[in-house]
Amino acid sequence: MDENLTKDAKLLHHLVDAQAAARPQDVAVRDARDTWTWEQLAAQTRAAADWLRRAGVTPGDRIVVRLPNVRETTALLYAASRLGAALVPISAEMKEFHLRAVIADCEPRLVVVADGVGEWVSGLTERPVHEVGALWSELTADGDTAEAGQAPGTPAVLIYTSGSTATPKGIICPHAQMLFAARSINQVLGYRADDTVFVRVPLSFDYGLFQVLLCGVSGATLVLADSEADSKLHILIRESGATVLPLVPSLGGPRLRGAPRRPPPAA
Repeated sequence: MDENLTKDAKLLHHLVDAQAAARPQDVAVRDARDTWTWEQLAAQTRAAADWLRRAGVTPGDRIVVRLPNVRETTALLYAASRLGAALVPISAEMKEFHLRAVIADCEPRLVVVADGVGEWVSGLTERPVHEVGALWSELTADGDTAEAGQAPGTPAVLIYTSGSTATPKGIICPHAQMLFAARSINQVLGYRADDTVFVRVPLSFDYGLFQVLLCGVSGATLVLADSEADSKLHILIRESGATVLPLVPSLGGPRLRGAPRRPPPAA
């Protein structure tokens, strides 16, 4: 483990800033389309924060993000942290009834969705809806990077339950508690800077979202997978060089459970 780099982090974005300073050219996050180093991820979070500020996001606001497992979700998580806003990650598969209820409940400043569904989501709310591709095309590298002053007790994330048995309910997750949980989990699991963490679990699910923070704490590389066929997962995992594979029961078939263990840390 290499948590000394991030031991002083009080807010979520302090993790990415510390890793960018210590290992700027190491890979931070990779998805099916591209790769960002820690330096690039930090720059993307600052640019996204500037865009969100220009869009009217202020401290205490909520930002709903309905995206598959893509790099932009990680950037928006840390960008919201820079602004003192709370990210509301919801499943890219969430249907109309629940989506309408969640947006009405959390009253976001704006909503970010996958390309091609902006018009549909706009029909469910009067809040501004932005497709992620158009949003990213408007990012600038030389925008305002001033950060909001905020306490560690400020809400960082609002996670909604799945709604399988009732209307989804929001769970407030402050910075301090999320960082405490990530560090505590890593004390047990021992993610390392030389790890590659393959994540098929949705980032809208707390177990998936915490993989982002575990990589931020440890400096490990996050590899995001989304809609790939289950039958091909073992191939993608091997090609990614994954050393850590977070699983839920529906993904834990015999072939994946039998994957080889990672090597011990270098002496």
